[in-house]
Amino acid sequence: MTQSEQASSPNHAHLLEEAAEWLLRHQEGPLSDAEIAEFKAWRQRSSAHEHAWQKAEQLAQRLQCMPPDITRATLNARGAQRRATLTRLALLIGLVPLGWAGWSQVERHFGADYATQTGERRQIKLNDGTRLWLNTRTRLDVTITTAQRHIHLYEGELNITTSADPRPMKITTTAGTLQPLGTVFTVREAEDYTQVGVTEGRVAISLHNGQQHLVPAGQQLRFNATRLFSPNTYSKSQEGWIQGMIIADNQSLEDFVHNLSRYHRGWFRVSPELAALKISGSYPITPLDQTLNMLARTYPVQISRSGLGYLTTFTRKATPGKGSQSTTAP
Repeated sequence: MTQSEQASSPNHAHLLEEAAEWLLRHQEGPLSDAEIAEFKAWRQRSSAHEHAWQKAEQLAQRLQCMPPDITRATLNARGAQRRATLTRLALLIGLVPLGWAGWSQVERHFGADYATQTGERRQIKLNDGTRLWLNTRTRLDVTITTAQRHIHLYEGELNITTSADPRPMKITTTAGTLQPLGTVFTVREAEDYTQVGVTEGRVAISLHNGQQHLVPAGQQLRFNATRLFSPNTYSKSQEGWIQGMIIADNQSLEDFVHNLSRYHRGWFRVSPELAALKISGSYPITPLDQTLNMLARTYPVQISRSGLGYLTTFTRKATPGKGSQSTTAP
């Protein structure tokens, strides 16, 4: 079936309406445990379901404001009114071009041995005793044979505690190959680089162009397929995400918000005048409102959310007495 045929098929239209309803339910507030399980099961039903949801997410991210009739009343409505609203939203979702790259990502997600969605963290113990922590938006394959252990990290972030096993282990990324030497370490596969931070032991790096480097404990290194960047100090606090925390130590607000955005859907915008504002402290990854309110109470930051919560904007808090009243996140 071609993409145009798929878009006009009754089954595809039905999936878009289901995606529209899930989008509205997400905007109504946190889902219950039962709803989260139902939502995950719906997305995993087929690659077409995941495709429909990704298009729904892209629509919400592109719009600063959803159509005015998409409100809480929609979910409470019944009959023709509810169906008409969902149909209009489904039509909007169907107009979003996901493209070949996006569709390929959906297919790869379903083909990966282990994967996490946005905001999800997951712990895995391999049959050789190695313990893995998968951070948000992570995909990887694991192959263990009698001769070796191999992890292919496609995207995301992975914390690894290796087991005492004589078989060599290697981790493959787009930039090169890692070989841990009795280690606890974290590897992050970003869009244009790989980053390794070592807590215990050492990690040997081999780039695709032949360059090699040994990263000791307490150090982190960023590299791509052709270049090794200068090493930096690595702190265990950078693994705070394992406990559901983001730990900032004199970090710019721009970098902090970029890190926070990895765990939440939507757009996050920091005004240029606040980009360099230094942030310190421990902040929960979820719930998002709690972290936003902590920032607004501690720093001269005014935070507003619009577009059904899909756009979060950080601007400088108005100075008292100048005609403006500061507000915090809802």
